[in-house]
Amino acid sequence: MNSLYASTTSTIVDENTSWSGGGVEQALGADERAPASWTPARSSSAVFASIGDAMKQELHIGKLDAARRQLETAVRLYFAEADPVSIHTLTAAAHAVLAGLNKARRGPPMLEEQMLGWVKPAMLPEAKRRLKAAANFFKHADRDPNAIYAFSPSQTEVLLFDAGETYRRLTGELVPTLAAYRIWFTRGPGAELVDPARAGVVTKLRIAFSDSRQEFFAQVLPVVTSLEK
Repeated sequence: MNSLYASTTSTIVDENTSWSGGGVEQALGADERAPASWTPARSSSAVFASIGDAMKQELHIGKLDAARRQLETAVRLYFAEADPVSIHTLTAAAHAVLAGLNKARRGPPMLEEQMLGWVKPAMLPEAKRRLKAAANFFKHADRDPNAIYAFSPSQTEVLLFDAGETYRRLTGELVPTLAAYRIWFTRGPGAELVDPARAGVVTKLRIAFSDSRQEFFAQVLPVVTSLEK
């Protein structure tokens, strides 16, 4: 119990604080009174010094590196069947970075841009709003603090594929985690987008690997990793 008190309150007290007078007991409540012999493990000045030291540590990260890190983390969370909101937030952030880089380098339209090309001009603003709705909802609360959003995790799958393909095109890199997701997407969620001429390949992939996300990732990742070497 002493360590609990020390870890939770040492950041707001001085190492010379006296506990006489019951001030801390009143703040903690009758059932969580500080032991009579307890003193803070660290002073507030020491804690702030630690924070200052940590802030001095820097990572020098480029835009592509940031996008890759976000995508790789999103893919691993996806195959672990982890939280879909976190997966979408990471994917959308990487997708936005890659869209900006692709535009700056005058690359071919990304899948999202191609989809918007089929929308009536009058409906274009609404279409763009809907495409960004989930990502914006998950990171903003200034206009709709009490809103509830009906989120379909399947929309993340297309966004993740689009971002992965754009990264591959911009860098020429074979990133094993992204390659594994590409195979998963073309044999499953995105099978309808595959060229009919390659339908036989999709069928072989379905037969060769498990339909379980976790098992599929465990099977495919070593294969695509070996191709990178």
